[in-house]
Amino acid sequence: MSDHLAPIIVGVDGSPASVDALRWATGIAAAQNRPVHAVTVGRSETDADGLSRSALASAFGDRLPSNLQVVLKTGSPSEQIGDACRDAFMLIIGSRGTDGSMTDVRPFCPVVIMHHTHPAEPVQARQGDRSAT
Repeated sequence: MSDHLAPIIVGVDGSPASVDALRWATGIAAAQNRPVHAVTVGRSETDADGLSRSALASAFGDRLPSNLQVVLKTGSPSEQIGDACRDAFMLIIGSRGTDGSMTDVRPFCPVVIMHHTHPAEPVQARQGDRSAT
């Protein structure tokens, strides 16, 4: 994958910090014309889907940014996130991911850890946004 199209990977676990990470990542990615891959790892695909839907609704309401791709995985969070960021421009995880579940990630890209300390600013819909249906 060429660097100008390399995605920003966001580890989504439903925590407030991961919701903030989604908002922040889509803004950065839009400015750089990059895709964002929102990666949620669950015990089952149904579990991952539920966590993902909840976090996306909290971050964006019913309007998903057009540069966002939802990725659902099962298994070990550190392994799945590590695999997802092999060709990434950047990995963004919430501080909850540093509680031990993500300490084994060996990313091949820069990593940003988001801390949720206050409610995030509302995210404005951007041109090209699509419905979250």
